[in-house]
Amino acid sequence: MANTISLHLNLNLNLHIATMLDNADRVTALLRLGADPHAKNAAGSSVLDMADFLHKTEIAKRLLRHLHPQLAAAANPNANPGAAVAGTAAVAPGAGIGAVELLNAIRTNRPTLVRALLDLGVRETQLARDPGFFRGVLLLACCVAGGGVVEVLVKYGPGVSVVQNEGVLVQVAAAAGNIEVVAAVKALVEIEREREKKTQARLANASSSAVVLAKDRTSSDSSAGGHGRSAGSSFGQSSESAVGGHANASF
Repeated sequence: MANTISLHLNLNLNLHIATMLDNADRVTALLRLGADPHAKNAAGSSVLDMADFLHKTEIAKRLLRHLHPQLAAAANPNANPGAAVAGTAAVAPGAGIGAVELLNAIRTNRPTLVRALLDLGVRETQLARDPGFFRGVLLLACCVAGGGVVEVLVKYGPGVSVVQNEGVLVQVAAAAGNIEVVAAVKALVEIEREREKKTQARLANASSSAVVLAKDRTSSDSSAGGHGRSAGSSFGQSSESAVGGHANASF
């Protein structure tokens, strides 16, 4: 009995160490050997707490898969082919638990866990399939979470224009007294606008290059035709000059 307890304590300690060292494969191996993902260190933190605090997204994904095997099924489109068809009633296995865990991660302000859950299929099985739910999730984050969670939802979610929704996002965050999110939304708006400017500049440059290339081709074709006509005119003028005296070159 004592040996068993000692073994588990050792496994749990190594699980925390592997998490700190960002050794995802080691984390998976220790979980398979029986390490307890709920075990806490002397500071009262679990490995999932540590993974979020240290921004270890891959570690968080492996821990979440172990804690909720349904998430792996939700992330696998082959698990339920009907769930991948938009507009059908089919729901991927694990979609419900994924949504619950996402809401918990938002409520507890854990951006790394939010990112991990999005990557584990919540983005496809819940948010992309239900724009209304995603809107609610984003507004909830504006109320109760920090700027990091809002940023993750915007960057890694199914897609949303912060510029177009700036007013409502800022209004909701301000009403909740969440000044951090107000600042985060404004920063995201600037990033999106800058990205749009760069995209427009690239398109304008590409269009200009295409016009220049077309003009060059037209000029080249005209030049080739002009040389042919010039050569013919010179030949005719030379013959004419030789036979009938001086020819008018400006004709």
